[in-house]
Amino acid sequence: MAYRGANLPAGHRDLADSRYGVGATLLAQGSPSDALPLLEQAEADLIQVHGAGSARVAPVTGARGECLALTGQVEEGLQMVTQALEVLRRERGEQDRDTQAAHRRWGRVVALRR
Repeated sequence: MAYRGANLPAGHRDLADSRYGVGATLLAQGSPSDALPLLEQAEADLIQVHGAGSARVAPVTGARGECLALTGQVEEGLQMVTQALEVLRRERGEQDRDTQAAHRRWGRVVALRR
């Protein structure tokens, strides 16, 4: 990511994809606090390119929502993962792998409410 960051302009979608990848990895490894700033920047960059509510942005929004939920902001996180799931269902359908991943993420966040 350092190489990409040094050679791409701020906000470039490849840099956003790299931030998302590292953020998602940190989240999967149990470090949501470390993942959150990367996911926030990736989401902001992708919104500039694709627009809010895009299926291209939704997986990042969902990951950011899960981070928020895991760091104690469960209701805000649930709102974000729900929004991401709805976008993916509408734009890509139930059989899409990102939609299925978003549904699993939604379930994990709902479980945190209990």
